[in-house]
Amino acid sequence: MIHRLVLVAALLAAPIVAHAGSIQVNEAFTRAVLAGGVGGVFLTIVNTGAADRLTGATSPNAAKAELHQSISDNGVMKMRPVDGLDIPTGGTVKLVPGGYHLMLTGLTQGLTAGGHLPVTLIFQNAGMVEVEAYVVKPGGSAPMGMAPHDMGPHDMSQMPRMMPAK
Repeated sequence: MIHRLVLVAALLAAPIVAHAGSIQVNEAFTRAVLAGGVGGVFLTIVNTGAADRLTGATSPNAAKAELHQSISDNGVMKMRPVDGLDIPTGGTVKLVPGGYHLMLTGLTQGLTAGGHLPVTLIFQNAGMVEVEAYVVKPGGSAPMGMAPHDMGPHDMSQMPRMMPAK
């Protein structure tokens, strides 16, 4: 019985992988936050086909979802919305804390550690991709080997934005 409980717990904690054509999304996570608050969604996009572009996102649990980029402006970290993010042919793009991410505002319900948050990513070519982001504790680490962005002073010019798919 204990083995089954451990297996169920491991499966619930594992990041969910979503596919749409040549687009694969994995390692999606967010952090616990109270209802009405603001949250970020972080994930990895792998493209095994032709170039595509992430143009937006939605979530039934948020009033608004936007693609954002964190930037350093005279030593002060700021976030700004961006209209899209290119996903190159055969490329991998990571949305990470301190870099590109999805910003959710007006959360209609709290996000509790151990739960999941439904998010729909909108791609120019692949269309809509449904994702379930795993909720970690506030300030918690990314699941399954997805390390949070740690660039010291967050020099975005030094951040690798795209890496070849494995």
